[in-house]
Amino acid sequence: MRNGLCGRRALLPYLRHGSRYAQGRRLLEAETIQEESRARAIDNSLGLSTPCAVCFVVGILCAAAAVLSGVIYKADTLVDWQAVQAWRVEWLLGAIASLLAGILLKRKNGST
Repeated sequence: MRNGLCGRRALLPYLRHGSRYAQGRRLLEAETIQEESRARAIDNSLGLSTPCAVCFVVGILCAAAAVLSGVIYKADTLVDWQAVQAWRVEWLLGAIASLLAGILLKRKNGST
């Protein structure tokens, strides 16, 4: 733990010389800008904001889980069948709630 860096000796060249630090900072800023542009490209391609897209994906996953709950669990008795149907209803309610939340979070055309 020399110089209070806690073993981060790889950062020493950037901390000692201002020009190298500035280059590292520019690289970090460029990576951040690139990640933000990727996120905007996904948002623009779907036409959805990020929270709305997350709700959409969660809704689709819940609907898929409702379908798969009937495929995975086989009901031999009436009680088993009722339990599977209750699980399906719960997954479908989760899908409906998530998709409705996505609709409520959708931006208007004129807003940013």
